[in-house]
Amino acid sequence: MKKICGILVCFSLIITISLPVSAQEGVQKVGEGYTTEGVYYEVFAVDEMESNEITIRSIGKSVTREVIYSGIVIPSKKLSWSEKIDGANYSGTLTLSGYSHTTNNTVATYRGTLYKE
Repeated sequence: MKKICGILVCFSLIITISLPVSAQEGVQKVGEGYTTEGVYYEVFAVDEMESNEITIRSIGKSVTREVIYSGIVIPSKKLSWSEKIDGANYSGTLTLSGYSHTTNNTVATYRGTLYKE
């Protein structure tokens, strides 16, 4: 019985870990491209808004972005980023807050404030 439970737990972990990032709740793909070194990447917006959090739109928007690099790489500490939010262009510099490696990818999390252009 313990062996069956152990196998089920392992199987559940494998399924959970292998789900693509875009399938997770609160995550939306917002960009993709290639680095100057030719490494493919995808960028995902991570929704971390809490019900009691106040966002001041006129000053800037605090964002968290997950960048998935193809291959095992060491991500840049800073990332210049621009995107369209609610129909307006925003840009700013995001700072690396952490990263991890999966089988064939590097997942980097960047945080910062984007300002309306």
